[in-house]
Order: sequence, then C-alpha cells, then structure tokens
Amino acid sequence: MHWAFLERWRGHLRLTALTRGDRVEATARVRDAFIEAGAFITDAHLFGGMQTTLGFEVEAHHLADLERALADAGVRLDADSVAQLHEAAAHARGELEGTLALVFVRGDPDIRHEVPSVPG
Repeated sequence: MHWAFLERWRGHLRLTALTRGDRVEATARVRDAFIEAGAFITDAHLFGGMQTTLGFEVEAHHLADLERALADAGVRLDADSVAQLHEAAAHARGELEGTLALVFVRGDPDIRHEVPSVPG
C-alpha cells in the first residue's frame, strides 16, 4: 500500500541536538545560527523547559553552513543528525524542510503561563 502523504516526509530532516546554558540564551544562539547559515525558522514548539522543537527550511547548498553555525553556537548534533545532514548535502537539491529537537541539558523547570479568568 502506498501512502501519498509519506512522500512529503521522505526528504524531511529530523535533527536532534543537545545544548547547555540558559534555555532563552541557547534558543537565541540557535536562532542566530540559522540566520547566519541562511536558513529560516518556520515554527517553534516549547515542551516545558526541557526541549524546544524548531521547524526550518534551508537550501541544500547551505547545509554545511548550518552544521558549522550550530556547532559554533554550542549545539551538539547527535550522530544520526550529522549523517542526515551529510547525506542531504551530497544528494539533495533545492529547498529542504526539517525539524530540530533542541534538548536543554540543564533543563529549566516547567514553563508556566498565567491564564486570566474570563468573566461570564
């Protein structure tokens, strides 16, 4: 059986990385690394103070720049993520989509948001 929607995900990069330091500062460093590499963050999901997952788009010819910029920002990609980047850089053309699951080694406490009560 062929699932057409899976074709979209076949070339999707799924990167995982560890970073140290304050969550807000680390996220800012990652944002700057994406900008430096010519990549675009398209989405962000916060999972408490432990992980942030970023959706991104990048031209295939900028993948080496992205890997280098993330390393310079103190982000340590796991071996599978590095292999994905190298494979895509060698064979992919055009724009690629991906996600970066950024795990904070120190881990901040849960992020709490005050929700105001609604009258009525």
